[in-house]
Amino acid sequence: MCIRDRTNTAPSSGYLAPIWYTYSNISPTYNNAISPEGVNNATLFEATGNNPRFNYNATGTPAGYNAYSIFAKAGTSSYLKIRIYDSSTNHDAVFNLTDGSFSGLTSGVVAFGEDYGNGWFRVGISYNQTNAGTAYTQLYISDTSVGSVYLYGLQIEQGSYPTSLIPTYGTSVTRAMDSATASVTNTTS
Repeated sequence: MCIRDRTNTAPSSGYLAPIWYTYSNISPTYNNAISPEGVNNATLFEATGNNPRFNYNATGTPAGYNAYSIFAKAGTSSYLKIRIYDSSTNHDAVFNLTDGSFSGLTSGVVAFGEDYGNGWFRVGISYNQTNAGTAYTQLYISDTSVGSVYLYGLQIEQGSYPTSLIPTYGTSVTRAMDSATASVTNTTS
């Protein structure tokens, strides 16, 4: 099976710092927990006011299917809402970080979640973006003004499903398509 080239356009997948991202009513603590990568590089996001959220302005997003995913773990909140704002429409899904379930899907959104163990889930959404342009990624960490979650490994890629994490370090990264070769010997019995 071959998977076409994929590009993670999120500029720093592991280090979710304000140089690339913005925060609204959130206080981040970097390198606060062991991520699914097995390294102490997950960020704790704590709510400091109403509508606490993490923001990324994904400029140049192509028309067609796009998948947005992140690794998330419950802190004092088990709530994470992913919202993609595309032109004039919100595309939402709400994830429960204690059991991996999701709800609150808006029309046309496909949600996905996978248990990675130790309380970590990779959660995300995909949808068919009608116009190329800008999609604002927002991650709401609480449905109130209190609470915290751990986040790591933001990935934004063109396609209807997420691929394995493509780490980025300040700029987008493209992973060449996977390929496999096989050697078969013809034998008779």
